[in-house]
Amino acid sequence: MDKNSLIGITLMMGLLIGYFYFTQPSEAQLQEQKRVQDSIALVQNQKQIAQDTAINIIARTDTVKETPIVPVQKGNFGKNVGTEKFTKLQNDEYTIQFSSKGGRVASVQLNKYKRSDSSDLILFAPNQNKWDFEFITKDGIVVNTGRLDWKIDEQTENSISYILPYDTSSYIKQTYHLTKDSYLVNYNLSFINMNGKIAPNRSQIALHWDLDVPLQELAAEAERQKSTIYYKYIKDDPDFISETNYESEELEGKTEWVSFKQQFFNSTLIARDKPFAAESRIETIESEQDSIVKYYKSSLDLEYQQLASEQYNMSFYFGPNHVPTLKKVGLQLDHIIPLGWILFRAVNEYAIIPLFNFLRSFISNYGLVILLLTLIVKLILLPLTYKSYKSTAKMKVLKPEIDKIKEKHKGDAQKAQVETMSLYRSFGVSPMGGCLPMILQMPILLSIFFFFPSSIELRQESFLWAQDLSRYDSVLELGFSIPFYGDHVSLFTILMTIATFLYTYMNNQVSGATGQMKYIGYIMPVFFLGFFNNYASGLTYYYFLSNMITFTQQWGIRKFFVDDDKIRAKMESFKKTKGKSKKGPSNFQKKLEDIAKKRGIDPKTGKRK
Repeated sequence: MDKNSLIGITLMMGLLIGYFYFTQPSEAQLQEQKRVQDSIALVQNQKQIAQDTAINIIARTDTVKETPIVPVQKGNFGKNVGTEKFTKLQNDEYTIQFSSKGGRVASVQLNKYKRSDSSDLILFAPNQNKWDFEFITKDGIVVNTGRLDWKIDEQTENSISYILPYDTSSYIKQTYHLTKDSYLVNYNLSFINMNGKIAPNRSQIALHWDLDVPLQELAAEAERQKSTIYYKYIKDDPDFISETNYESEELEGKTEWVSFKQQFFNSTLIARDKPFAAESRIETIESEQDSIVKYYKSSLDLEYQQLASEQYNMSFYFGPNHVPTLKKVGLQLDHIIPLGWILFRAVNEYAIIPLFNFLRSFISNYGLVILLLTLIVKLILLPLTYKSYKSTAKMKVLKPEIDKIKEKHKGDAQKAQVETMSLYRSFGVSPMGGCLPMILQMPILLSIFFFFPSSIELRQESFLWAQDLSRYDSVLELGFSIPFYGDHVSLFTILMTIATFLYTYMNNQVSGATGQMKYIGYIMPVFFLGFFNNYASGLTYYYFLSNMITFTQQWGIRKFFVDDDKIRAKMESFKKTKGKSKKGPSNFQKKLEDIAKKRGIDPKTGKRK
């Protein structure tokens, strides 16, 4: 592999390594995680008891729970004692159970998706979430509405309202309205004539929303690495707690939405007219249970102005991490899907995803979709591939001359460099000609790297031996783990590695690489073998196809379009006709010549003056 190609690939490797290096937790963060784990041990034990029955509660219809609601508050709200009742509403996208305990969304089932074990996909069950408002009354009593019994005020086919009365004219009301053909639930919270009932010095109402996020995919650890809390400040881009960290974060500004994200799904609360106040808090807590991915906690402050009628319009989003769907919601909610940094995200949003969606609109087999996507991308990049190949071939023809220059100026690298650049100029060759086309291809190459593991379209889609293109394909379970490799054998990763070896071999033939440079390129495929073994099979399948198509393109270019003897003849002709023409050196060459002049070296002869 020639030096320019090596530089291009090394840049890609550096970006990948840098990404994973900077997202790894530090030693201090690991110690903090341990402290948090110890402090919440009691909470987790209590949660374990709750999990045994939580997942099945969704199957109930309007049933009555056996355990009565016992409020801990005193005063008027303390009179609201009752038995928890569930009410079910649904549209084509989801089925939601509402609970009289707290007047909350108790559970959500997505109708068009299944868990990895083919059971119903439940975003959360009644015992896996907490929803309440907390404030202090004028009598100094702390009220927690999640412990109280709310009465149904109104109910239709697609909406339900709960009311919590303080007295005959003062109450709190929650209204939920299901939207047609959408994953949104419109939500309204009203405090009616509560001014004077709530402590007059209180300017905020605390909204607590916590979730124990159940496992949806096959591997708990893999899903944990792609699950966290996202949030968005007003007039700012979305931000998040690192997937590898477990920490509490204070939201410093007013917040438009908070999203409890999993690998392929999310539960999001959106403040439509009044943002959540600054100093709200969010927290991710580690779970040691295989059935729970993470624990999410939030305390979102609602600004309260002591008016006779206080209204808060919000929305829930309960659904998939699907770019077009989230874009329709707006507010940059689609940024919870990690499509890469700004350049890579732009390539994905405006090129890769539209092309992918176009192809799958008339092709049901996702393996064929990826094949066609690869062919189209490689066809678009063919001019760059041709230019890179041709430049490398020119460098190969010049290599004997360059070797002579190096031998001639063995002890003076500056002279060798100046004379080499003069040789390049004489033959019309750019030393960046082979590297630049590769660099221009990097945004697409790395955009694909981010797209496939995040694409819900590939979830549970099989192709050949791969049962799920959104996760690794395994043709052999080892029963033990090999460091830097894993406990299974991914066949697509092996095929990708073989294809990379072929590509490297072809490049060495073109560039005429010798010595260490000839073998250095073979290190990269070995690195990729371990690196990609745990990645989505859709990604390694794409890279396998991409390498094979590039190999075929280069073979075709070499066979039918590029001939070393013809290149030498053209270059000799260029040297005679243009090598001494009016056209001056490039800016890069001028800089080198200026440096040489400052050091007392004639840039044309390479000799000291």
